Amino acid sequence: MAVLCLISVTGIVLLVTGDKENVTRFENGLDAELPDVSQIVEAFLQVYYSYVGSSLLINIAGEIKNPTNTIPKSLISGLSIVMVFYLLTNISYVAVLTPQEIISSDSVAVTWMYRVFPFIQWATSLGISAAMMNCLSSGLLSGSRIIYAASQDGQLPFIYSMLNDHHNPVVGAILIIILSSIAIIISKLIYLMKYVGLGAWCINFLNMIGLLKMRYQKPNLPRPYKVWLPFVFGTIVLSVFIIFIPVILSPNIEHVYQVVFLFCGLLCYWLQAHFNRHAVCFDTITCYWQLFFNVSPSEDGDNLIPSLNPD
Repeated sequence: MAVLCLISVTGIVLLVTGDKENVTRFENGLDAELPDVSQIVEAFLQVYYSYVGSSLLINIAGEIKNPTNTIPKSLISGLSIVMVFYLLTNISYVAVLTPQEIISSDSVAVTWMYRVFPFIQWATSLGISAAMMNCLSSGLLSGSRIIYAASQDGQLPFIYSMLNDHHNPVVGAILIIILSSIAIIISKLIYLMKYVGLGAWCINFLNMIGLLKMRYQKPNLPRPYKVWLPFVFGTIVLSVFIIFIPVILSPNIEHVYQVVFLFCGLLCYWLQAHFNRHAVCFDTITCYWQLFFNVSPSEDGDNLIPSLNPD
C-alpha cells in the first residue's frame, strides 16, 4: 500500500506541475483501436486477481464477530480504496512511461521506480514481496476454511475437517501450499491467472444461482446479511458473459484443460459426497495423518472416522 501511495501521489504531482512530456502522453490516449469482446473478457480474467480479496472476506464470514455490519462495510470501503489506488497508479504509469515501455516491462512498478526514484528502487521489490506475503496469508486463511467446511459436509476426506491445538485446519492449509506450488512450477503465471479466473467466475455463477434458490425456497432462513438482488442478477449476467464468450469467439486448448479440470472436480464430488465411495486405505491414512499433524475432529463435527462410526 505504501508503494502504491508513493506512485499515485508522485503521478499527480508530475501532472499538476505541468511537465509537457508527462502531459502529452494523455493527448492521444483514446486514439487506439477499441478492443474486441474477447479482449475485454481476457482483461476481466487477468484483473480478477486484483480484487479477489473481497471473496476471501466472504469465505471467512463464520469467523467474523458481527458479519451483518462488518462484511458490507469492508466490501464497500475496501473495493473503493482499491479501485481509486489502481486508477491513480495507472495514471502515474502513463505519465512517466511510454506505452511501449509498459508493455515490454516485466514489472511496471519497478520500471517506474527506476525512472523516477532510482535510489530507492529496492523499495518497490520489498513492497511487492510484502504484498505477496499478505496475499499468501489471506489465501491460506480463506482456502483452508473452505476445505474445512467442505470436509464437514462430506465432500472431502474426513482428515480435512480436523483442527490442531490452535483451532486451525492445518491439513487443508498444507494441501493448498502443495497444489499451489505444483501449479506455479509447471505453468506460467499468466496462464495460471486465467485458469483460476475462469474457475472463480464459474463458482461465482453457481453461488448466485444457489443464493437465488435459497432466497425463494427458504425466505425465512436466518441470514447474517442479505445480498442486494440487482447485484446478484448483474453477477449472473457478467459470469455468463465471461465464461462463454472466450469459448465461442476464440476457442483454444486452454479452454479444454479448464473444462476437463472442472469435470474432474465434479467426478470427485460424485464419488465422495453423492455416492459415498472412497478407498478403504483412506481410514488408515487418516489415523496416521491425525497422529502426524496432531489434529482432532472439531467440537461441532463427528468424533469418529465416518466408516468406523458404529452408528
